[in-house]
Parts: sequence; C-alpha cells; structure tokens
Amino acid sequence: MSNFTAIAVILAAHLVALKVYYAGDKWIHNRSEIVFHGVSSGMPVSLRHRRLMLTNAFVSTVIVAITLPIVMTFGFVGLARSVSDDFVESFALFCAFLYGACSLGLLAAAVIWFSYLRSVLRDAERLRQAEAD
Repeated sequence: MSNFTAIAVILAAHLVALKVYYAGDKWIHNRSEIVFHGVSSGMPVSLRHRRLMLTNAFVSTVIVAITLPIVMTFGFVGLARSVSDDFVESFALFCAFLYGACSLGLLAAAVIWFSYLRSVLRDAERLRQAEAD
C-alpha cells in the first residue's frame, strides 16, 4: 500500500468513525434522558419502562459505542503493519493508541453514567413508594 493511500485510509476511517460515534452518542443521550426524566416524546413513561430503557437500550448501545474504537484500534494496528514508511506506521500506531485510550475512557464513563442512572431510578422508586404510603 502506498503512503498516500495509507494516510487517506486513516483519515477516511477516522471521519467515518467520528460520524458514527456522534450519531451513537446522540442515541445514547436520548435513551439516558428517558431514563433520567421519565418522559419520552412528551409522554411520561413508567418506572418499569425506564428500567427497561436502561438495561436494554442504553447498555446495548454503549457496548456498541465501546466496540467501535476497539475495532478501529485493531484496524490501525493492521494498517501499520502493512506500510513500509516509518512515519505512516507511526501515525497509524498513534491513531491506534488514541482509539484504544478512547475505548477505555468510554468504558469508564459508561460505568459511571450507568451507576448514576441506576441511582436515579432507585430514587424514583423510593419517591413512588413514599407517595403510595
């Protein structure tokens, strides 16, 4: 693979990954807002539905969002192995490192955000029980 082609592939893959990431991020935040506020499209949703949104929609989307940079990491490592120029190899490995660090950061953020949303649901359950009593 020529150096120009390798750099073009790196930049194109990065742009596509960013587009996919931002679309996924919007999707994740929309789902977390439903869990957080208990409202979907202006209509209140039950606590049971909010739990379902957290465990099914939020978690599965976050797993996909964390998987994307992991796949990109392996792709850039493979690309680095296929080029002969040291600069292009270093550039691809640097991109692989950044995506690897991104996946770890997303994992940490997902655990924190999931814990927070779960605590919001626990508080909502307590409030519902207090109103029932």
